[in-house]
Amino acid sequence: MKAPGVKLMKQQKIKKVPQRKCVGCGEMKDKKSLLRIVRSPEGEISLDLTGKKSGRGAYVCRSRECIKKAWNVLWKNP
Repeated sequence: MKAPGVKLMKQQKIKKVPQRKCVGCGEMKDKKSLLRIVRSPEGEISLDLTGKKSGRGAYVCRSRECIKKAWNVLWKNP
């Protein structure tokens, strides 16, 4: 039985922010802050803005240097 005027507090769930590793620099960052590059089963490479395209995906920082490094890595390992 609770006392008058006292509210029971519910435990708040702490949401985990998904982390992914940048292929260019190797740093772990929030998934939403990274770009996703996808290679389809046919071998076509494209940018996935929605994060829902099928195929093998790699995450890259939005910096020019990381995109260049990632592009080299993706082309060396088709």
